[in-house]
Amino acid sequence: MGFLRNTNSLLALLPAAAILGACGGSGGGASTTAAPPPPPPAGWVKGQFAPESTLAAKCVTPRSGIDPSTKKAYPDVQGTLLDELNWLRSWTNDLYLWFDEVADQDPATFTTDASYFTALKTTAMTASGHPKDKFHFTYATADWEALAQAGVQAGYGANFVVLAAAPPRNVVVSYTEPNSPAAAAPANLARGAKILTIDGADMVNAADQASVDKLNAGLS
Repeated sequence: MGFLRNTNSLLALLPAAAILGACGGSGGGASTTAAPPPPPPAGWVKGQFAPESTLAAKCVTPRSGIDPSTKKAYPDVQGTLLDELNWLRSWTNDLYLWFDEVADQDPATFTTDASYFTALKTTAMTASGHPKDKFHFTYATADWEALAQAGVQAGYGANFVVLAAAPPRNVVVSYTEPNSPAAAAPANLARGAKILTIDGADMVNAADQASVDKLNAGLS
């Protein structure tokens, strides 16, 4: 699902593997080496977050074999429940749209990852009285992988790419699935088609929160 951080940026929260790039090299005969990421704090310190990449794939029950979504071996290593909760906390701070509206609670006080994930969301309401975050949910890994392996997708067959996240925004169709509702009449979407409005909200220039909420709902 795609979410606009008001008018400044767009974050895509998708069930996909993060792609991490390693930097290094030399120039003019002098070599440089990227500094290692800082270690996670020894304990919970309110407002201080280790990079989520330093906590990823530490699992109570590590998976083995090949990840069907990436076609690569699972990167999981043995971890603890607290490792998983610390990762959820940092991941939310790094990538969640309304990260600054999430109460920073000590993960050690939670007994399951599901209960902590449920707490890691904004509690704000829209002007119409609905939760601002209507898309906070989880799938069991087995259920998600079953859907992926069966070729089942929720959607209309169009994939979008954000070329410019801040106004003037630029969101275009990157591809459509053959014989999908997106590719067929009356939509007739094609690669490169630019999205100008969603349910009457101006995709390119809208700045008010009501329009941004409508754009987020439409993209998801």
